[in-house]
Amino acid sequence: MGLFNFPSSARRRKRRAAERVGVETGLFQQCPVCREITEKQAPEALLQQTLDMAEQWVREGDARVAVFRGNSGELKGLIREIRERSEYSCLCERM
Repeated sequence: MGLFNFPSSARRRKRRAAERVGVETGLFQQCPVCREITEKQAPEALLQQTLDMAEQWVREGDARVAVFRGNSGELKGLIREIRERSEYSCLCERM
């Protein structure tokens, strides 16, 4: 991504919602200092539980995932993407 190529605000909101699902289920953690989202090295079973929870929230119309407008596939894909690209330690710990 170039210096001035910022993700759209809708994409940013979707990413935050997906991160929130992961944090609330324990798949991800958020550093209290730098606020970076990292993976907790959770087992595959927790990933599946997180995806199931995401599906349930979308189905129920939960406000935390309203930005996805009923598209649970997009939410689950984004959770997987975040997990694949996530580090195991935040910027604070890497310095």
